[in-house]
Amino acid sequence: MKIVRAIGFIVLYLAIYVAVQLVSQSVLSQLSLQLSFIVNNICTLAIYALLMKARKRSLPIFCRVKAISTKALLIAPLIGIALGTVIYSVANLPVIREDWPQIYNLVEFVGGGSSIALTLLGTVLVGSLFEEVLFRGLILNEVRAVSPVYVAVLVQAVLFGVILMDPILGGFAALGALVYGLVYWASDSLWASLITHVFSSGTVMVWFQMGDLSTAVSSSAVFWTSLSVLLVLLAVHLQFVARGRGAASLASGVSP
Repeated sequence: MKIVRAIGFIVLYLAIYVAVQLVSQSVLSQLSLQLSFIVNNICTLAIYALLMKARKRSLPIFCRVKAISTKALLIAPLIGIALGTVIYSVANLPVIREDWPQIYNLVEFVGGGSSIALTLLGTVLVGSLFEEVLFRGLILNEVRAVSPVYVAVLVQAVLFGVILMDPILGGFAALGALVYGLVYWASDSLWASLITHVFSSGTVMVWFQMGDLSTAVSSSAVFWTSLSVLLVLLAVHLQFVARGRGAASLASGVSP
C-alpha cells in the first residue's frame, strides 16, 4: 500500500508539472522562452507547496532543506564546477554536435541565453531550485520512504531523463541528475544538491559567455580531465558521509 501511495504522489507531481507546461503554452505564448520558463517553475513550486500543505506536511521539511556540514558546503560548489565543465565539453565535442545536436541545444538553453540576467535568474537559479525540489526533494524522498535510498537516487535520475521524451537526451540528462542525487544523498540536505546544481549551470553559462575563449573546453582532453576531477570529488564527498553518518544510515536513507 505504501508503494502504491508513493507511486501515486510521484505521478501527481509529474502531472502537475506537465499540466502547468501545457497551460503556459497558450497563456504565456507572448513571453520569451526564458521568461515563460521562470513563470512555469515558480507556479509549479507554489502548487507543490499547497499540495504539501493539504497533506499537512511542510515542503522544506519533506525535501530536507536543512543545514549542511562545512565539508559539504566547501565541496558542493567544486562538484558543480567540475560537472558544469563536463557538460559543456561533452556538448561541444564535434561528434556530439554532429550526431546528437539535441544535447548541444539543451546545454545551450541552460547557459547560452542572449540575456545574462534572464539566464542567471531562469535556468541557473529558478530552474535549479525547481529541479532540486521536484526530483531530489519530492520524488527521491517518496521513493526512499518505501525502498533503499540508492534505489531512490536511481529512480529520480531515470524519471528526469524520461520526461525529456528523447532517449539520447534523456540518458545524458539522467547522468547529471544522478550526480545531484548522490550529492543530496551524501549530505542529506537539499542545500548541498542545490548549491551543486547552481554552480553546475552557472559554470555552463560562464563557458558560453566566454565565446571564443571557451573553444579549448571542447577538447576531449578537457572532458576526461574534468570527468576525472568530478569522480574524485564525488568519492571524497561520499567518504565524508560514510565517516559522519555511518553505513547503516546511508543504506536506509534515514538520518541517525
